[in-house]
Amino acid sequence: MSNFNLDDIFSAQGILAKKLSSFHPRSQQLAMAKAIQEVIDNNTSLVAEAATGTGKTFAYLIPALLSGKKILISTATKTLQDQLVHHDIPKILSILGIARTVVNLKGRDNYLCRYHIEEVAQQNHPHDSQYIGEIVKIFEQLPELDIGEKSEVRGVPADAPLWQGMTAHAEHCLASKCPMQSQCFMYKIRQKAMAADVVVVNHHLFFADSRLKNEGFGALLPSFEVFIFDEAHQLPETALLFYSQSFSTAQILRLMQEVDAATWLDKTLHQQIKKLLAAMEESIEAFLLEYQQKPETIEMDTAIAQRFIPIEHWIELLDDLSRCLKETSVTHESRWEERFKQLCESIQKCAQVDQKGVAWLQALKKHAKCQWSPFDVADEVKSLMCSLNASLIFTSATLKTGSHFHWFTDAMGLGNARMESWDSPYDWENQSILYIPRGMPDVFDAHYHQSFIEKIWPVIQRLGGRTFILFTSHKALQWAASFLADYSHEFPILVQGSQDKTALLNTFRQHGRAVLLGTGSFWEGVDVQGEALSCVAIDKLPFANVSEPFMVGKMKYMKKQGREPFAEIQLPQAIIALKQGIGRLLRTEKDSGVLIIGDPRLITRDYGAEIKQSLVSIPWTRCSQKVFDFIDQKVVNVASENV
Repeated sequence: MSNFNLDDIFSAQGILAKKLSSFHPRSQQLAMAKAIQEVIDNNTSLVAEAATGTGKTFAYLIPALLSGKKILISTATKTLQDQLVHHDIPKILSILGIARTVVNLKGRDNYLCRYHIEEVAQQNHPHDSQYIGEIVKIFEQLPELDIGEKSEVRGVPADAPLWQGMTAHAEHCLASKCPMQSQCFMYKIRQKAMAADVVVVNHHLFFADSRLKNEGFGALLPSFEVFIFDEAHQLPETALLFYSQSFSTAQILRLMQEVDAATWLDKTLHQQIKKLLAAMEESIEAFLLEYQQKPETIEMDTAIAQRFIPIEHWIELLDDLSRCLKETSVTHESRWEERFKQLCESIQKCAQVDQKGVAWLQALKKHAKCQWSPFDVADEVKSLMCSLNASLIFTSATLKTGSHFHWFTDAMGLGNARMESWDSPYDWENQSILYIPRGMPDVFDAHYHQSFIEKIWPVIQRLGGRTFILFTSHKALQWAASFLADYSHEFPILVQGSQDKTALLNTFRQHGRAVLLGTGSFWEGVDVQGEALSCVAIDKLPFANVSEPFMVGKMKYMKKQGREPFAEIQLPQAIIALKQGIGRLLRTEKDSGVLIIGDPRLITRDYGAEIKQSLVSIPWTRCSQKVFDFIDQKVVNVASENV
């Protein structure tokens, strides 16, 4: 640790106060910074909940950067990575007057592959002028790219289909066998990362990194002394995904078509491959046609028992193709043998009856995907974390349910970690009110959402718009968007999916009197400060869908162990999601606003008390007049505008 004293940095007369006009000293932030300093010094582990407004980013960055140790920071999204690398870390380094090398490392699909760009550019594309134009743009800009990210290329949409064959995707990356490895963008950025003082990644890349040492790149993880996981509440789900296996009909056909295109010069071999590809296409087409008559999601063991999915036939065709490829030298250059083996292993895993996991089929737009997921990965995650032999810090605004961290520490195998929590410095008791409307029907009633809108609309009118309405399903969101179309003469109704997320939020902020309908990603990671957002309305308690195959299997698995899935999984997950949604309301010390939860179960069910206990200290009412009084008294500027 350097000569800097944390009290001197975070105090009212400290460095941050002198250099940042927006800085306000917070006892919670200083306490968190000191706890992290101790963990870094002692090479231990910390699970820390820092409520909205604590200033957790500076609280973990400052002691980490001052430690002089090699640091890896993992966060939830690429957007948050960019925020850390381009804004937060440079600002702190400048304020403290210290130097650290920082690398922003992203997943494979973000980096261009020179080898495959060269290959695609040499292929013949006679009937697709747009495709050719995009190839030309990429090829022309290639020499001037700095990092080699897709986002650096001008004039080619981020979702353009051609990117699939031009990035360092694991499916077709040649790794150490690539003749252009010395010029590889991904190889270069990873070399920089291994030499950097600070590397910022996302959670998916953190877990994926442990596999790279087997692919010729060398793993980053063992070289770090401090690991900080921000937005750590997302780690259990990411870990579960990492230890899952999956395949899709599109993946099978894509690999076979790639082989077909690359072996056309060998006429005898190509003729054999052509027959196998035609047989696979015919089989998959028949399967997808039959799938149209089935439920959108179906458990794999049911599909196999009904002889609905021809797994064995697909494996036979892939094995035959793999044997054919052993006759050509192209196999070694393209890693096909390894890729066929991995694909067959995934298919076989999904087809096995497994008491510790579940596999299911999911209908996609034009194809189908099958995924196997384990029910419990705590032992695997614990083993991975122990192998790091480093200081481990897990932080988020939402890690506790009730008074404990069990749902998180049990899922991550972190029972022995130090646990701390800091409340929000915001005055929720005086600056907010929770409204739980009377007279709401059962959540499964056909008219539930109409009643919900009718209950909250007078509050929205009183506020002059300025509202997020958060839904627990896309179906409910779309219904509300249609229903509220007739109300658009009062306030602009902005709907998730109608614009890019960033553009939609900018429109909401700029207008100042809009109503935004969102689900999924709008429950967290959204920051709208000031009066543009004065109300967050939530349609239902965000319980997971218990009819989904994974939840059905997980619940059966837990019950066989004598455990209670509702108390251990469903309720904690709902509380964490709800806390995230509520956190959208107050984003600064001066903000005030109304929180509305339409779900009557918050009052009528016993677990409602545990949910309320887990939330910030916010007064609640069932009386709409008290909400109107709060708006008139506390949301002063809004009230005056509507007089």
